[in-house]
Amino acid sequence: MSEKTMSPEEQYWALRLEKAAKALAANNFGVSIHATAQEAAEHLVNNMLGANWQGTVNFGGSRSLAQSGVEALLRQHPGAKLMAVQDFAKDPVNAARMRREHYICDLYLCSSNAVTMAGQLMNVDGMGNRVASMIYGPNKVVLFVGRNKLCPTLDAARDRCSNVAAPINNMRFGSPNPCVKTGHCMDCNSPKRVCNYWSIIEKSAPPERIHVLLINEDLGF
Repeated sequence: MSEKTMSPEEQYWALRLEKAAKALAANNFGVSIHATAQEAAEHLVNNMLGANWQGTVNFGGSRSLAQSGVEALLRQHPGAKLMAVQDFAKDPVNAARMRREHYICDLYLCSSNAVTMAGQLMNVDGMGNRVASMIYGPNKVVLFVGRNKLCPTLDAARDRCSNVAAPINNMRFGSPNPCVKTGHCMDCNSPKRVCNYWSIIEKSAPPERIHVLLINEDLGF
């Protein structure tokens, strides 16, 4: 689609996504831009993996992944072995073991709470397993990132993590933390606090181990 046929909104997001993609690539991340989450999922399975790929796959908790439909596509892939997904709250005995299994998979899929226009990833985690797996362990990490997670600066990214992602995740899980009532971070001391481990990933090492699928839709939170 040429700029002449784009609406002002489409032009805006095309520019933002292209700028973010260039910054991520300069920081050694793999990166691609997709019109929809479904298109991104299909690109991952059909192009990045391909028909002959074989390996284990694990997932970080992510609304963006659920919206993309990637799990269903991977279940149809003959070489993909999806590692067990369980409700940790219903089976706390196996929760720690299953979180550790994140580190030994071939492909780890999740999202990022925020991506800066300078090409940095910022995340906040309750137990630390998601951010730890992004940084080290799995052979390949692929992030599904909607345009709503692009932030101009690290300060804006941190604000997004604290005052958008964390409160909504607390609401999603029914956690009795103060931000559920206020709608913003209270820097609480709750035993159920989910903002315990913070990470900023400046660059991907080895290069392109982390691949960011930038998606021209609002996804997740």
